[in-house]
Amino acid sequence: MTGNYLVTSVTRLTTSASERLYPTVESALRGADAILDKGADSVWIVDREGTLILPADQVRLRLSPWLSSRPAPLA
Repeated sequence: MTGNYLVTSVTRLTTSASERLYPTVESALRGADAILDKGADSVWIVDREGTLILPADQVRLRLSPWLSSRPAPLA
C-alpha cells in the first residue's frame, strides 16, 4: 500500500500542507514512533483526505516491539 500518509495526535487534530507526508504506512509508523517518543499519548495514521488508516490502538500494537525495547523515560 503506497500513497501519502500523515501521522496525527490528539494535540494536532488538523493537518496542514507543511506537515510531513510519508510515502508508505511503514514510514508513517516510524514517524509515529518519533511522535510517541516526544511524549504524545496516542497517534494515528490518516491519508491525505483524512481517512483513518490505522487507529491509535493499531499503531501501538504494530510499534509494540519497538516501544518495549526502549528505556523508560525519566520522571
